[in-house]
Amino acid sequence: MEQEYNEEYFARSANMKAMYMWIVMGVVLSAAYAIEIAKGLRTVPYYIAFLSLCWVPFIAGLAAMKVKGRGTPIYKYVMAGGYGVFFAFVVMTTQTDLTFVYILPLMSMLVLYKNRNFMVACGIVNVLILVVAVVHNISQGRNEPSDITSYEIQILATILCYAGYILSINHLNHADGTMLNSTKESLQ
Repeated sequence: MEQEYNEEYFARSANMKAMYMWIVMGVVLSAAYAIEIAKGLRTVPYYIAFLSLCWVPFIAGLAAMKVKGRGTPIYKYVMAGGYGVFFAFVVMTTQTDLTFVYILPLMSMLVLYKNRNFMVACGIVNVLILVVAVVHNISQGRNEPSDITSYEIQILATILCYAGYILSINHLNHADGTMLNSTKESLQ
């Protein structure tokens, strides 16, 4: 069964898929940090700040979709910015080397929008956040050789993920353009 192209449908679909990923990430991280509270590794005020930075942007994204419609292009900016601020908070306040991956599942959803320039901008901001976190960690005394190697791996892995996202977007856009041109030629 063929479906006719409907731009609004695909915009809604992309926003909803990204929203579901955002929910999953928020729930998983909220639960993981709640466990840290139970273990005595985090304070309640930290967790309240964590939850606020995690869920207030999510709710803002829902509000944007409610007001502007589920297919609104604004949603991707709310998601990238809101989750980016949350990611910056987490990466600056958590000492585990794995926090840099917290952004990758949600940012990978931005491929759905097939906007190369937007993905490049998100990648640059993501790497800048990591560089600031590295400088912060080094200023706090985390500058053993193993720490430096970890920082290098985090930044390189992030750059490679965004390079993959951008190459994927380029490929999808090229394939779409080629298919559209082929269809136009067939119709003529």
